Amino acid sequence: MSKKRALILSLLAAFAFSAAVLLLRFPRPSGGAAEISAKAVPEAAILSGSGGEQPALELLPGEKLNINIATAEELMRLPGIGPALSGAIVAYREENGVFSSVEDIMRVDGIGEGRFAAIEEYICVS
Repeated sequence: MSKKRALILSLLAAFAFSAAVLLLRFPRPSGGAAEISAKAVPEAAILSGSGGEQPALELLPGEKLNINIATAEELMRLPGIGPALSGAIVAYREENGVFSSVEDIMRVDGIGEGRFAAIEEYICVS
């Protein structure tokens, strides 16, 4: 078997395994359609067949995170944002209301111009 064919077969097997995990995790309720929530699954989890139990560690190219509705866990996907800063962002938002612009995130303690420059392309407020 060629390497290309082996790779394709392993990717198909990983996809099939991931689909089976999702079907088992979200069984169809009796008498209605299944309610499945959208969830970010890292490409590595799909390829390894792990079922995506862990959140994606990085944002995908072109993906933006709405800082007005993102959870602390989702905010940790931003470069340089760990548990303390993600919690501070959520706390700031809860105390002061939503951000009017992406620049407003610099009002959160610990987010200065340098950190803002690192995350600016990954965030939005719409």
